[in-house]
Amino acid sequence: MAVTPLEIKHLQHHEIDGLQWDNCISKSNNPLIYAEFEFLNAISPNWEALIFGNYEYVMPLTWKKKWGIRYLVQPAFVQQAGIFSDGETNADVVEAFLQKAKSIFSFAEFTLQSKNICAHASANKRMNYIIDLNQSYETIQKQYSPSLQQILLSPFVKNLLYRSSAQLEESINLIRKVNGSKLNETTAIDFLRFTQLCKSYQQQGRLIIREALADNEIIAVAVLLKSNNRLYNLLSGVTAAGRKNKANHFLYNNIINEFSNKPMIFDFEGSDLPGVAFFYRSFGPKEEPYDFIRWNNLPWPLKWLKK
Repeated sequence: MAVTPLEIKHLQHHEIDGLQWDNCISKSNNPLIYAEFEFLNAISPNWEALIFGNYEYVMPLTWKKKWGIRYLVQPAFVQQAGIFSDGETNADVVEAFLQKAKSIFSFAEFTLQSKNICAHASANKRMNYIIDLNQSYETIQKQYSPSLQQILLSPFVKNLLYRSSAQLEESINLIRKVNGSKLNETTAIDFLRFTQLCKSYQQQGRLIIREALADNEIIAVAVLLKSNNRLYNLLSGVTAAGRKNKANHFLYNNIINEFSNKPMIFDFEGSDLPGVAFFYRSFGPKEEPYDFIRWNNLPWPLKWLKK
């Protein structure tokens, strides 16, 4: 199906039909949680959209405003966005949507989703990591790196306890405390919105919190969300004692063990931090590349200030 910028509609938030939107996302070839109507409403309340046809292709526009100028931005807790459809999102489709977005926003920094085929000049590759959980734990574990397998057999993890939790705010507070400056770009408002979203998902049975403990003290925690047979590693943290005891290795190994033999994907979410990416790769995941897009068509001197 040919898609041109002129045929793509730009809708304000109040004009978006939530039912049709979610129907498109759920039937798409990559139904990611970040594109769900409820998720976007919580994380970026004023988001807008580009729509082709009768919600055959859709793209969320998450924006902020500075110096009186609106610009596209990647919100906190949203790893991938872009164009969603049950059809092919080839390079021509992607370029049509990007050209339409450029006609609305002079500045943009955001990601596409992994099924979007992009030939845009400003695209840069980022990497996500996923594990197919629909196999035995023993099969998955064989893909672990030798160093990880050795750690899981070491005295460090022998006395650790793995358990589930329903203490959302306590978990998030611990994660914020132990991660410190790593979360500087995530504001208090971002965390408030994320917490409210998680409370809603908790009521729907879609929130999963898992902890690692030593001597009855929580030393590592992961906050996961579940959607369309995919388990998202949205937020995690490990204390100084947890790092010493290899609690993160223990925690993620147990999560994988718990959900193995289920028709699900475990989504590590990737990381731009080399140490975190190295840790995720030790579990032998499949690489899932996606594109980061940036353009700057602002007038001078704003163009220079946003370099």
